Amino acid sequence: MLIENPEENILKWRKRYNKALQKDRISQIKRTILVVVGLVIMALFIRLWANKEWQFIGYETSFATGVVVEIRNVSFGSQHYKQRVFYEFEHDGTTFRGSFLAGQLIGKQEVVKRIKVKFAVSDPRRSKMEAIYTLR
Repeated sequence: MLIENPEENILKWRKRYNKALQKDRISQIKRTILVVVGLVIMALFIRLWANKEWQFIGYETSFATGVVVEIRNVSFGSQHYKQRVFYEFEHDGTTFRGSFLAGQLIGKQEVVKRIKVKFAVSDPRRSKMEAIYTLR
């Protein structure tokens, strides 16, 4: 095959190359957007799991004031422990009980201390400690 007009062949090649390059860029941008969206969704689920909010998905929630009724020391390791704090709160005249682990971030707890409890209205057994009330 004889090359009759090399400049024309180069122009045709450049057009094909530019089209292919543009398609590659678009597909790379689409992949990047999908990865970012996937990472955001994954971060949201990790946050919900870490904050124990996953148990309230699809439930109407409310807040109540609970009282600490029992504390047990839970050992983990040779010289370390956390407190397993049991609390009670009332909803519609019924008393419900829950618990949480209190470590260094939450601080040492005492019996009869008041806490803010978040719970599912339709199933109050689904509850978690939201905040600790400090009396001054």
